[in-house]
Amino acid sequence: VSLNGLWKSNYAVASELIQHYPHLPQGYVILGKEYLMAGLKEEAKRPLEYAAALGSNDPRVYYLLGICHLSSAEIPEKYFKKALALEPEYFAPYDLLGQIALSRKDYTEALFYLQRSLELEHGWPGHYYSLLQAYFGLDRPQEAEALLEKARHNLKDEQDQIRRLEELYRKLERMD
Repeated sequence: VSLNGLWKSNYAVASELIQHYPHLPQGYVILGKEYLMAGLKEEAKRPLEYAAALGSNDPRVYYLLGICHLSSAEIPEKYFKKALALEPEYFAPYDLLGQIALSRKDYTEALFYLQRSLELEHGWPGHYYSLLQAYFGLDRPQEAEALLEKARHNLKDEQDQIRRLEELYRKLERMD
């Protein structure tokens, strides 16, 4: 018997967990994540909210709820901050809080969250793009240039990303 024949989909695992352990949040978390990964944000909300109502202490529940509510004004921030209260070393909520602050042109707040996100996960190119925007928004081109050098070092195996960062840097420099 092959292992593949015995393996169940995450949806099937979630369904079984919910059926056999309806008062535990894990099945609802898996189900919500599966819906979200399928692009079904509205469908993901209900099981994730139920997992939260069951008292889940999994920071991913609140992070995923924040993702589900990204189109609302203030709701996602509440969820991302709850995720960070549960796990202060979780880089993803910092990144999205920084993105939200950038969208409001609150560059000081964006810088705070994005720098923390970069400290926790320096190998993800998205941090550098957002931080460049925050530094130029605060009229701090020297720090933007230092960040670009840091990116060249940390992302040395991703030349395409470095080239894109350099293009963004030049574009922001011209706008300044």
